[in-house]
Amino acid sequence: MPPATIESLMQACRSDPSCSYDDIGLMRASVIHTVSTRLPTAEGRLRIHLFTDSKSKEHLALVKGDVSEAENILTRVHSECLTGDLFGSLRCDCGPQLHHAMRMIEEEDSGIILYLRQEGRGIGLKEKLKTYNLQDQGLDTVDA
Repeated sequence: MPPATIESLMQACRSDPSCSYDDIGLMRASVIHTVSTRLPTAEGRLRIHLFTDSKSKEHLALVKGDVSEAENILTRVHSECLTGDLFGSLRCDCGPQLHHAMRMIEEEDSGIILYLRQEGRGIGLKEKLKTYNLQDQGLDTVDA
């Protein structure tokens, strides 16, 4: 996968209403393809690509198959969710959504998962955990 501008990430992000990147900032930002390697997982064999953006934040693209010339490629834009992705928190369904997408891509034999390193859709882990406390006090997810 060649070096890319973050505009390509933005194109995919537009179809995901939870994506927190703003269009204006994205138009000026770029990403650098840093490294890629094979990534065998429980759901299948992928290739993982690391991109670094202009703020030194690292994002990932998990790729199955040759997607360089493909159209209508199966794609998921996923916001990092440490509690859901790694620990299986029952407060969200992020982890199951991510692994479901990985299984679908394996079945399709091609696809991309853009894993955006923006914990809590951009609020960060500290604020996300504070939100959990607000939910425990009775606030719904949106209000918290």
